[in-house]
Amino acid sequence: RGLGDVYKRQVYVLQGKIKCNLYEENATYIDSAIVESGMMIVQYQGVHEYEMIEDSKVLEVKNGPYHGPDKDRTRVNVRKN
Repeated sequence: RGLGDVYKRQVYVLQGKIKCNLYEENATYIDSAIVESGMMIVQYQGVHEYEMIEDSKVLEVKNGPYHGPDKDRTRVNVRKN
């Protein structure tokens, strides 16, 4: 996989608190992180899920171009323990 094939997504929490759950592309759970106001998380690959712990405002940035959810998003079923 070349560097051009790696995507990045950054989420900056402007206000509130979120939980970021990270998974491999086959839906295997990796880890979770709490991201609070003033913090940012960067994801280079895999699948993410955000849970709003508090009322929150977030800014999500993705390298582009973005071709819409039908082409740029893949849904996976993650299992909750």
